[in-house]
Amino acid sequence: MNTRPLVHFTARTGWINDPHGLTFHNGQYHHFFQYVPGSAEWAPGCHWGHAVSDTLFDWTMRPIALAPGEGDTGIWTGCLVTADSGPRIFYTATHEPHLGHGEIRVATPTDDSWDTWVKGEVVIPFPDIEGLHSFRDPVVFRDGEVWRMTVGAGFEGGTGAALAYSSSDLLSWTYDGVMAERNTSETEGAWTGSMWECPQVFDAAGKSSLVVSVWQDNSLYNTVTGTGVRDGAVLSDLQWSSLSFGTSMYAPTIFTDAAGRTCMMWWLRDVRSIEDGWTGAHSVPYELGVEGGRVVAVPHRDLYARRAPWTGESVAWDADWQPDADAVFEVHSAGRTIATVTRDGAQITVAGNGASFAMPFAGGAVRVIADSGILEIETDGRVGALALDTSTGPTTPSGSAGEWEIFALR
Repeated sequence: MNTRPLVHFTARTGWINDPHGLTFHNGQYHHFFQYVPGSAEWAPGCHWGHAVSDTLFDWTMRPIALAPGEGDTGIWTGCLVTADSGPRIFYTATHEPHLGHGEIRVATPTDDSWDTWVKGEVVIPFPDIEGLHSFRDPVVFRDGEVWRMTVGAGFEGGTGAALAYSSSDLLSWTYDGVMAERNTSETEGAWTGSMWECPQVFDAAGKSSLVVSVWQDNSLYNTVTGTGVRDGAVLSDLQWSSLSFGTSMYAPTIFTDAAGRTCMMWWLRDVRSIEDGWTGAHSVPYELGVEGGRVVAVPHRDLYARRAPWTGESVAWDADWQPDADAVFEVHSAGRTIATVTRDGAQITVAGNGASFAMPFAGGAVRVIADSGILEIETDGRVGALALDTSTGPTTPSGSAGEWEIFALR
């Protein structure tokens, strides 16, 4: 049975985690990601995989863009920047045995296909900052006449942070201090852990927002956001909230689609097919915005073009559900219920495959997207995902109360 998701990216074989560097270039999306070829388990010797697509849903694998060696144990998460001087990848170069002590290294392509990249110099070594124990995941963005970089960090004592750097030429970088930080003991709005992975900044609705992935004690949690005011390299007055719920959606990348919209795609951690030798998937793309002082994410509008009439059973489908009080939405396969989405007053609970999570419900619609072993939920701009048994095959939804409309995805 073919259990591979239809509209979610997966590698042919091997392990994938963080997406990064997603860029629309010469009429195609170029998608880069953390990749361990030949193994369905994570290993420190991550590569940068590469795939291309005319859409955000149909991907073709390309040759590996960057591989360990030339001084690197692993080619960890980073970003891709296009500039007048040409495209550049900034990535986290790791070295055993101190994998947390990342360095920021640059790479440039050999031609316009972006298939092959040549490593350059380390532009930022592991910094000598008191108490710093983790340093990784650079993201570069243009800010007027200057380039800025955020790097995820963790400090002794349980403080997560985004460190700030600036450059006029993408070659020489100046440390500008801490862009934002928060201790693990602080919980107002959202808990942010003791180390921040994949910190990224975007501006919308007159605000600046910081998106971080929550890490603590080698455990990965969820995605949180802080929305406030940015003055150059410093963010202040941040109002924190959770963007993703459950622990499946992690390490997202912010990108700009072909129409110039600010978008995001997550790593879905627990999706796998051991039989077929692959682990990990990436979410459907989401459009980002700020409403009511918090970051919101809704499935990308291009997903509507993938909808087709419902015929009764499908590997992938997309549902709009308006739940009544205490309503239950069920997902069935092979004659059994494999997942439930339940409204209990002001809360939605998602359960299946031995896992569950809860998220706030503010009224209105719940979007339910199923794709082989993946279940994604969105309501009021908050998102969550659950990994299902990938051997289940086609699924069918049903609802006990409320209004719902379902479409097959093709």
